[in-house]
Amino acid sequence: MTPLRPISRRGFLRLVSIGATLAVLSEACSPASPNAPSGPVTPAANAAVLLPAYVPAQGPPPDTPGSQDGLVPPAFLNYPRNPNKTVQQPVGSGEEITAVTYTTQAPPTPVDQNPAWQRVNQEVGFKVNLPLTQLADYPTKLNTIIAGGSLPDLLSLGAGNGLGIANLPEFLQSQCADLTPLVSGDAVKAYSNLANLPPYAWRNAVFNNRIYAVPSVRASISNAIMFGTGKLLDPVGGINFKDANDFLKVMQQLTSSGSQWGIGATSGAPMNGVPGLLTYFLESFGAPNIWRAANGKLTKDWETDEFRAAVAYARQLWDAGVVQPDAPTASVNQAAQSFYAGKYALWANGLVIGDTVWNRANAQDPSFGMRAVPPFPASPSAKPVHFLGSGANLLTVLKNTSADQARKLLGVLNYLSAPFGSQEYLTMWYGVEGSEFDFDAGGNPVVSARGQTDLFIPWPNVGAAASVLYNASSPDYARVMARDIAVIQGMGIQNPVVGLYSQTNAQKAATLHQMMGDGLLAIIFGRADVSSLDQLVKDWRAQGGDQIRSEFEQALQTST
Repeated sequence: MTPLRPISRRGFLRLVSIGATLAVLSEACSPASPNAPSGPVTPAANAAVLLPAYVPAQGPPPDTPGSQDGLVPPAFLNYPRNPNKTVQQPVGSGEEITAVTYTTQAPPTPVDQNPAWQRVNQEVGFKVNLPLTQLADYPTKLNTIIAGGSLPDLLSLGAGNGLGIANLPEFLQSQCADLTPLVSGDAVKAYSNLANLPPYAWRNAVFNNRIYAVPSVRASISNAIMFGTGKLLDPVGGINFKDANDFLKVMQQLTSSGSQWGIGATSGAPMNGVPGLLTYFLESFGAPNIWRAANGKLTKDWETDEFRAAVAYARQLWDAGVVQPDAPTASVNQAAQSFYAGKYALWANGLVIGDTVWNRANAQDPSFGMRAVPPFPASPSAKPVHFLGSGANLLTVLKNTSADQARKLLGVLNYLSAPFGSQEYLTMWYGVEGSEFDFDAGGNPVVSARGQTDLFIPWPNVGAAASVLYNASSPDYARVMARDIAVIQGMGIQNPVVGLYSQTNAQKAATLHQMMGDGLLAIIFGRADVSSLDQLVKDWRAQGGDQIRSEFEQALQTST
């Protein structure tokens, strides 16, 4: 993610949707409540349940349509005029409810002084309490809530969609409302905005053939994207590279004595055990998206020849001096500032903050020319891929309650899931006109100084619709990124275990990923030999990797 100050409202709301994988939570499940279904709990088997019907919203037409499956997000050059209302009446009657989630910023202005928060409360018909916890402390908070057995009305399962919670299926069955009768199939049509959530997001919410959560969606389900500086890349051939040799040659052309390099990176904690710098090259070499499935058997990414070749290539780039030498110790803020300043041409980060990166880069250099760079073929005959994410940033569960109350709480999530271009979306993301924002000459909302703090309400961590390509400060962002992202998403491959659960993975993944990440960073940055990857993989298998594989294979077999 990019530096946090100064930051726009839109940038903040995108940032709060990004988090590191949750730390392992200890077993903490209370006895089943009277409303909980009975019967044995087995690993997730998600094929039998009927996912919610998909009914795309009939909102304002985009300037560039997305793909029908939702993987390529639609692009809007301006905020639609005369936003439509998608929720016609409040679902509550003024009662208080509590939604627990995390934040990455200072608390928002209190509700009694916050017009935007008051407007949302008025329109949902509830006084929504949001006891916020910083992201770093949220795993402990979540663990405490689960252990206590008394859930709030709405609870975010945190980053990782709850996969860091030990005994997640049992917890969901014993303490959370089974939403299947209320949202499965055509039942979801009672909530038009929830029906607008694509099936790829809902699959994250299914456990033991029941739907237990509502996803906070990411329309473009990309993982990392390689951002590029067009001003530097255009003179040496642009954003497309013929093969690995061509890429190295161009990076060498872009590297000059101590002032500019081809690639920038950080020492940040690796997600899924894979450093961010490495992901782009794994895609170029055609490695699996975390797992590869064949005939019911799973192969981990770092067990493949493609993974080894990509690691060796990343090390070759380091040895060639085309990676900024500060990368092993650089913070995210330092790396971001260097990218904006044009000190390197390529930098990997999440598409979800693409508009923030665009704005900050252009603020320093209007001719920056940011692009999204597609993976290159490692050889002329190779086929690069792009790793698609899970499709959901977060999952929100409801506590066990009456069917009538569950319908009301789903109504709240229906409001929070209102799509781009709606009046509800405008209220949640930009506030009340005249207080938190005003429209500019092009009809785009411009957040006021007051809005900068009023709007630090992390509604998207409780519920959110599919994202779009839009930048209130620059229509060129949507034009350029829509073209680039369509190419990248066309290379997309799924992780075959998304929506499946392994208890050993929940218990040990954080430790194993840290071990692998540290070892891979040591290889890439020249502190260990590429051959040390063999021992890393052996250690991963012996310390839980093989058991994780077995549990995912069992879940995969049951689900199909």
